Amino acid sequence: MASLTGFFSSYGAPLLGKGPSFSSSGSVPFWVIPATFFLVSAAIFIGIATMWQFLNRKISDGISARDAFYATEAQKILSMFNHITARLNTIEEARRNDFGRISSEINSINSSIEALQNKMIRHYTLAVTRRIQPIETDQLSVASQSETSSQSRASISSSSGSSAIIFRGISLTVWTRFKQLFDQIRDEKRLNSEEMCLHVATEIRALGGKIKKNTIQGFYERNITKRDGYISTLDDIGLWVDSKNNENLDSNSA
Repeated sequence: MASLTGFFSSYGAPLLGKGPSFSSSGSVPFWVIPATFFLVSAAIFIGIATMWQFLNRKISDGISARDAFYATEAQKILSMFNHITARLNTIEEARRNDFGRISSEINSINSSIEALQNKMIRHYTLAVTRRIQPIETDQLSVASQSETSSQSRASISSSSGSSAIIFRGISLTVWTRFKQLFDQIRDEKRLNSEEMCLHVATEIRALGGKIKKNTIQGFYERNITKRDGYISTLDDIGLWVDSKNNENLDSNSA
């Protein structure tokens, strides 16, 4: 208190344009304490404001740094996403190119297969054409056989178209080879005669022929008639025999 009295005695009077205002008893004037409180409060307020500004700046800097970090991470994630998207686009384009190349190769293979099929068709057409002449000759010889005791029966059957064909010449050769292959495959596959006839009919259809299981059975038993379509049957059987002969040649050469 004595120091405050000295302070205001020295500095208070000049501020108020008066000399020292202490009373004769030496007590402090009433306005000194409020002024002191005001000055202290102002100092405290300034300190608090300064501290608050400092803290606010620190918090703002921290938030800015955090936002910058998040922005950097987001940019990294976006860059990774763009990179992955570019990779996927590259893979998709490569897949399209591969698909186009494969499609082109498939088309080329199909063209080769079609050309081979046409070549095989021409080959078999030529083979069948070459067989028709001997078959027709053989058929004429068959029609004129049995001149002795069966002449009347042949004339009747020729009109009805139900007489059995007697195998001679080329037809006998085809039948002999057919029976050899038929018996061999039937034994290898352990099939009965009916199952084997169905198997042969299926393979002939796959080769482009048209024949029934019963016709094959009749041919095997040498019980085929003119009504059954002798020439077409012999052509289909010959087609099957040729395919099996070619398979045997290929297996032997391998």
